[in-house]
Amino acid sequence: MALPKIENKHKLQTSDGINTVQLIWGVALVLMGIGFFFRIPHLIPRISGSGQTTLDQFFIRFCLYLMAVVLFGGGVKKLINVLRTKRSKKVKGNKD
Repeated sequence: MALPKIENKHKLQTSDGINTVQLIWGVALVLMGIGFFFRIPHLIPRISGSGQTTLDQFFIRFCLYLMAVVLFGGGVKKLINVLRTKRSKKVKGNKD
């Protein structure tokens, strides 16, 4: 017995064919990466006051900056994919 095909009719797309939710999510990831990157220096004094060794502090700082870079990179990748999808839909529309 085959399952019925479910179509996603609730996609929020602009007239250009850009998925609005994905665009907002990509922008949010980029902004969170930038915000987290600038927030880390304010967090380090609180973390270093908890009696950890220098190696522990370095590891924590490295992990926090890595998270910021991953957030920013993931947002940029999502924005590129959304805009690339828009461009490929535009090219397909011109061929027809």
